[in-house]
Amino acid sequence: MKRAAYSAGASVSRRVTLHLLGGACLASACRPAPSAEAAQQLSRGCFLTPRGFAAYRSQNERLFALNDGILTQAKGSRSTGNASLDRELDRALRVAADVFEVNPAFGFFDPDKFREPELHSMNAFAWPKAVGIPGTTGLVGFGASLFRNELFGYDETGATVMGVVAHEYAHILQFSRGYFHQLSVLDSEINADFLAGYYIGTRRIKVPSVRFERVENLFFRKGRSNDGDAHRTHGSSSERVAAVRAGFRAGYAEGLSLDQAVKAGWEYVSNVPTER
Repeated sequence: MKRAAYSAGASVSRRVTLHLLGGACLASACRPAPSAEAAQQLSRGCFLTPRGFAAYRSQNERLFALNDGILTQAKGSRSTGNASLDRELDRALRVAADVFEVNPAFGFFDPDKFREPELHSMNAFAWPKAVGIPGTTGLVGFGASLFRNELFGYDETGATVMGVVAHEYAHILQFSRGYFHQLSVLDSEINADFLAGYYIGTRRIKVPSVRFERVENLFFRKGRSNDGDAHRTHGSSSERVAAVRAGFRAGYAEGLSLDQAVKAGWEYVSNVPTER
C-alpha cells in the first residue's frame, strides 16, 4: 500500500558528542484494535499497552537514566561480569540514544513473568510515555534472559545486544517524530528494523570492527517464529533481514543523516510489499 510522503514535524536539534568504542565491542524489539481481545493484550508489537505497562511495573524492577551507568554503577542492575564490557555497553546505550536523538529510561525485566496467554514471553519492549525519571521520555525494557543469551550465546562483542536496543530506540523515535500511529503494527516493526540497521551502519563508519553479519543473524533468528504467520506483528526472517540490510546501507554506504534516514525508512515500508 502506498502512503503519503513522510511529513513529521521537525525534531528538536540536539547534538551530543558521541563516544567512540574501540576493540571488538559495538559502539555504539499499535494502534489498538477496538476489541475486547485487544484490550486484554499486553502489547502491540513491541509497544506495551497500558495493561502491559502495569504488568511490567508490577515486577518492581528499577528504572535508570542512560547516564546512570546502568551496568557499571547503578545498584540493583544487571552486569555482564566483565567490567570492560560493562563500560562499553553503558557507553553504547548512550551513543545509540544520541544517534536517534531520544533519551528514554532503561530497565531490565524477567520475561517469564511477562507472558501473554498462549504467546511467547516478550523479550524487549518500548513504552512512549514518561515514567518519572527526570530528563527522560519513554522507556525501553530489555529481558534479562535475552541479554544473557545474546552476550554469552551468540555475540560476546555486544553487537546483537545493541541491535535489539537500536530497534527499541527506533520505536521511541517513531513516537517522538509523530508518525508511529500512521503505521500498521507490522510496518512499525519493519521500520524499526530498518532504523536499527541504519544505526549499525553509522557505527560501522566509526568502528570498522563492528560485525554487521552478527546483527543480520540476530534479525534472521528473531524472524523465524513469524515465517508463514499471516497474523504476525514482526517481520519474517526474510523481511527483517531485508529491512536491516537496507537500513545498514543507508547509514554506512549512503551516509544519510538521521532526518534523511527517517524519511528513507518511511519510504521503505511504503514501497516494499510484505509477504502477507
